[in-house]
Amino acid sequence: MSKLNPIELAAAALRDPLVFGISYVDLLDGKQWSIHDRRWMIEPYQAVNPYAIGNFPLEHPRKVVFTKSTQAGISTLSITKALHFLCNWEVRVGYMLPRQRDILDFSSTRLTPILSGSEYLRSRRGDPDSVYTKKIGSSYIFFLEGSVEPRSMPMDALYLDELDLCDPDHVGTAINRLDASPWQLLTYLSTPTLPNYGIDAQYQTSDMREWLVRCPKCEEKQPLDWEKNVRILGPQANPTRVYFGCIRCDQEITLPDIQKGEWVPQQPSLSMEMRGYHISQMMTTPAPKLYSLFRDPATSTSEFYRKRLGRPYTMAGGSLEREDLLVHCFHEPYGLELIPDGRSAYFLGVDQGNQLQAVVAKVEPGKRTPRIVHVELIPFEEGFERVAQLMVQFKIRKAVIDGDPNRHPVKDLQKQFPGRILMADYVEQRERFLVKKHDQKVATHVTINRTEAFDDLVASIRKDVWGLPGDPSNLSPQVETLIEQVTSIKRDIEKRKTLSGEEEVAVWRKLRADHLAHAWLYAKTAIDVDRGRAFRAAVIGESRSSEANQEKTPVEPPYQPAPEIIPALIAHFAEVPKDQLRAFLSHSSHPDYQLGFPLDFKLATGKDRFGPQDILWAVESLAKA
Repeated sequence: MSKLNPIELAAAALRDPLVFGISYVDLLDGKQWSIHDRRWMIEPYQAVNPYAIGNFPLEHPRKVVFTKSTQAGISTLSITKALHFLCNWEVRVGYMLPRQRDILDFSSTRLTPILSGSEYLRSRRGDPDSVYTKKIGSSYIFFLEGSVEPRSMPMDALYLDELDLCDPDHVGTAINRLDASPWQLLTYLSTPTLPNYGIDAQYQTSDMREWLVRCPKCEEKQPLDWEKNVRILGPQANPTRVYFGCIRCDQEITLPDIQKGEWVPQQPSLSMEMRGYHISQMMTTPAPKLYSLFRDPATSTSEFYRKRLGRPYTMAGGSLEREDLLVHCFHEPYGLELIPDGRSAYFLGVDQGNQLQAVVAKVEPGKRTPRIVHVELIPFEEGFERVAQLMVQFKIRKAVIDGDPNRHPVKDLQKQFPGRILMADYVEQRERFLVKKHDQKVATHVTINRTEAFDDLVASIRKDVWGLPGDPSNLSPQVETLIEQVTSIKRDIEKRKTLSGEEEVAVWRKLRADHLAHAWLYAKTAIDVDRGRAFRAAVIGESRSSEANQEKTPVEPPYQPAPEIIPALIAHFAEVPKDQLRAFLSHSSHPDYQLGFPLDFKLATGKDRFGPQDILWAVESLAKA
């Protein structure tokens, strides 16, 4: 670079993001740019190059995905390429990181020092120059938090850093911000977590480039694979030699040999759609050092595969497979229902998405084991009107309905069915669920700890608590869809940054559509609330720090009249036939229902002596007797 005059250097830096980085980007901590020991970095810097796209828009893809190990330099690549775009074009760039703490760290400890350490970049800094928004030249970069709804602003390029730790729904919303741009440049980068999730799912839809290395002896071309290429001589606990060996002839493949490799797409037909690069520490780290990390008791197998090899890894246990449901949920055959059986209590869970997903469960008298009896995917045009019909159709005792994205229709349903519907939101809290009451009277809202709640649901399934309808050898499409979506969520562990360091937390990730899994969870929550499981009661509008709200209290027990009026209540309604009492409980909300004698007479005269809850208690007690 020193042989180029300033004009030639500027022209070269415009054409090539790698030249731009070497010329203008300080790697910090005394690190120097070097490509002789990382030749595999050259091509990724050219992927989604705005200079090439601007000159030949139909000949270059606009999307690239990096499934990577840690310490691979890909985050440096992404910020260098973002700066190259910002400095040479008038554009708006979004950079998404999982959480606020990640943004604070990245912006203040990486980007700001890079900008300050370069005379060229310092001269282009403008206002605003905050943690979340920076002006560079005539362009802007915005940092977005992947755990909340992204800001509504048009963007020309989007970088999704640590994709697997971001909320997939918020990622989709952020990508939509590119729709109006003529550029629409998109970069995914992340260490992987689960197979077919997040970065691995994106990589599978790309041209899947692997760095193929030629054996120095037999010239066999091969991607580096931990299981296939690692050679261990002597005891595994204390080997005499560890090296990378050719899969064909066992000849040692050294780091200099690895630098002579080349990127080869495994799905070349997709090269114009999205470039994909898999980057592993096997491309940069000697085999003995990697093996010592593999054997380190402080390093889990999943962490080694994900962070060292850039490969997804599934943890054993925790998640449900199809066989789990077939074994634990089909105790005795029964069918789906369209109407209530007249004696069981029915509960409803509804999740929102492009359509509404509903799960109806019932609890039979004297039993603790709920059965799922109705599964329905509701087209959005029918939407909440159909939910209201289900409330009436099954005489739903308690329903929990997802509050997002459409909250007002849920509130309208709450007015239509007072005291019977809770709006649900997932929040980070200690309690599995927390019910909130409006004006200290009617429960209207439930907040749910997603991880704790799914852990509890999975445990209850494995304990044979739930029933599913049908014969496992010939299940209905509704039940098959339910099983498919419940098994699409997988339990995982991730590390999160906190003010005091990193902490490991359990999370549930979805691999495919999972709305019915949430609907099942909501139905279970409705049952638990009705049964009076322990939870924290809060009043909307009051501080949660108040002493009353911090105490664990159970849901109010079922209503019981004052002991002195119970004999009179029973005597008053004892003459009414049980079928009339049961019909009243099942159908009184139906517009065509008509009271019969003597129930109509008893209700009319009873109003002068007893309260509404006393009357309902008497009718329910005698109907069950």
